[in-house]
Formats: sequence, C-alpha cells, structure tokens
Amino acid sequence: MKAMLEFSLPEEDIEFNNAMKGISCMCALEEMNNKMFRQRLKHGDPNTEFKTPAEAVEKLWEEFREEINNHDIIL
Repeated sequence: MKAMLEFSLPEEDIEFNNAMKGISCMCALEEMNNKMFRQRLKHGDPNTEFKTPAEAVEKLWEEFREEINNHDIIL
C-alpha cells in the first residue's frame, strides 16, 4: 500500500511543516506523557503544590507549550 499527501504551498505551509515533523510530534507527546503525567502520578512532584485545579491546569499547559516549542512544532 502506498499513500501520498499533497499540500498547496505556500497556503498550507503550516500543515506541510507539521506533517513533515511527525516524528517530532510523537517525541513531544511521549515526553509530555512521561514528564507531565507518568512522573507526577507515579512519583508526585515535591516542587509543585497547586492551590487550585486551575493552577494545576495552567502549569500543565505551560509544560505542554514548552514541549511543543522544544520540538519546533507549530499549532
């Protein structure tokens, strides 16, 4: 089986770049899974105490954005 992706450049430049960075996306997701969820749920995070659920969500969102930026992914 073969598959082909087609993009209209430059209009779909962001979509093209994200498709080309599929491995980077997978690496970012795996890193987020390990760092944000597995480590915190299994071992806890002694450096972070959240006062509200909103504070916890904000911290996770910041880490998500950091990981996306580290892998040069444009959302």
